[in-house]
Amino acid sequence: MVCQQEAESAGIPTLTYRVADVETIHLLVDSYDLVIGWMALHHIRNLARLFGEIRRALRPDGLLVLNEYVGPARFQLPKTQVALIDEWVRRLPARLRVASNGKSRNGWVPPSAELVAQIDPSESVSSDQILPALEREFVIVERVDYGGGLLHWVLHDITQNFDPENPQDGLWLRRLCAAERGLMEKGILPSDFCLVIARPAVR
Repeated sequence: MVCQQEAESAGIPTLTYRVADVETIHLLVDSYDLVIGWMALHHIRNLARLFGEIRRALRPDGLLVLNEYVGPARFQLPKTQVALIDEWVRRLPARLRVASNGKSRNGWVPPSAELVAQIDPSESVSSDQILPALEREFVIVERVDYGGGLLHWVLHDITQNFDPENPQDGLWLRRLCAAERGLMEKGILPSDFCLVIARPAVR
């Protein structure tokens, strides 16, 4: 495996890689100090099983670190959020609204759950259950909600249009960031992404 070879070349012979199905994986009990999940758990159906497996695999002082999309399953966003995304897409100058397929966006319509499943059957299949399932097996030590409820969708497939050397493009990005931050502070917009550090619950 290339990754294994690179680790050994870097002088880290104890680092090993394994490919496995996370839905059915079995981990050695009381064997790990740290488990990291990086934008993967929103593709998992049986979260209860996986979190139970990770909890048993971690040592008592071990940590689970997650960086995840925790928004609505299959991207079925609430109407208020859809309206805000649509509004901000329409506000952007036409030159910034051109998608990679060359078509201009004149608004935003969320994908249907059926379309999301058709494109990727595992996409955000149980994303809205990640935090509740986590809290049944772990104690959250730190949680950082970092947004994405607006930016993720407004900028999807059009970020390539923003020129870092163009002051106007930078201004639009700052406006979008400020809008998302303000809407979150007012409780109008949820945070669809978060970073979590958790430790196993005492059993």
